[in-house]
Amino acid sequence: MKIERIYLDMDGVLVDWFGGICDLMQLDRVWLEQFWIDGANTEQTLKIDQEHMWNLVNRHGSDWWAHLNPLPWTTELLGLFAETSAEISILTSPANSDYAATGKIRWLKHYMPYYVDRIHLTAQKHHVAREGVLLVDDSDINCERFIAAGGEAVLFPQVWNKKRVFSSSPMQSVRAQLKALGVTGLFPEK
Repeated sequence: MKIERIYLDMDGVLVDWFGGICDLMQLDRVWLEQFWIDGANTEQTLKIDQEHMWNLVNRHGSDWWAHLNPLPWTTELLGLFAETSAEISILTSPANSDYAATGKIRWLKHYMPYYVDRIHLTAQKHHVAREGVLLVDDSDINCERFIAAGGEAVLFPQVWNKKRVFSSSPMQSVRAQLKALGVTGLFPEK
């Protein structure tokens, strides 16, 4: 399959949203990740009140989003597609925050300025799916819906998704998934 467009998710793929939440809510990241690896989710494990969490995020405005750390593999992931003939864009959810959109754009301006005018904000990522379009996302549901709508998807390994066993070496899994999909047309003919 020839890929003409690649959409990269931000939170959990390029940006350490989870680390930011752990810091904000004073949670032990390693402890929480172990529960996810064992198959639990946040609410089951810690009884986190989602409304309280989003209120804390909103209290910090767009600064919270703008100052999240890039994930350690962000450069490697972008490098994987560096010579692609496909158009690369950012496809991210505006989340349950009044400040996410502004903060995410500020983050891109700082860390990935080339992509500032290539950002698409929607929680309904499957609406842009079609043949020749690939999504790289950390959400099982987003990937499943994207595929059902006619696109291709790579589930980026994180402790909260079905690829959790590969979360310590996510790029190896991404490469394997691309190969398994039989994705062609990513790189120019040599």
